[in-house]
Amino acid sequence: MWGFEIKNTLGESAFSELKKFGELVCSGGYRTSWYLITQKLTRAKATKLYGPKEHDEYGPRGGWKAVTFGDKRFISEVFKTKSKPYRITRDGTVCNGIRYDRKGNILGKEIA
Repeated sequence: MWGFEIKNTLGESAFSELKKFGELVCSGGYRTSWYLITQKLTRAKATKLYGPKEHDEYGPRGGWKAVTFGDKRFISEVFKTKSKPYRITRDGTVCNGIRYDRKGNILGKEIA
């Protein structure tokens, strides 16, 4: 995401006026700050800028970890998908009639 940190205290009218230029986001945490987000990187923009999507990475329990576009790896929540598109079986992994290897790459088609 690209944007600006709001460093000064603003009145309600000035704060709502900023919404015309982007999205207002609160960081939360130890040092709470407000940011005006003017641009976000989407999957479509990442494909255009860095190349086609190579693969999604998932953890050992199936949770999403990262995605790679071209040679750039992203760990942002913006690109997060729900879970692996396959399930693990004894002889490899099979889901919806498509066979995958342990990394999630398609091996070929077979009826499950």
